[in-house]
Amino acid sequence: MNPTTPSMPNLKSLYYRDFTIQRAIKTIAFTLFAAAGIKWATQPVPSTVKVENSPFEIWIAQWGPQLRSASRRSPQSS
Repeated sequence: MNPTTPSMPNLKSLYYRDFTIQRAIKTIAFTLFAAAGIKWATQPVPSTVKVENSPFEIWIAQWGPQLRSASRRSPQSS
């Protein structure tokens, strides 16, 4: 009679038995999927038309120096 040794559990059986491993695998998969999606979504579009001196930029720029100088002010002491 040969004594049988218990076999090592494979990843699939651990995935369904151990919730810690299941959650770790799901987290890694989501992280990789999200990283690939962010990489894909931030690719530059070659057909984009660049607008020089757009009216929107000129309109927004009038508040730029005011916001920058307001953040440099020191708080008033009482």
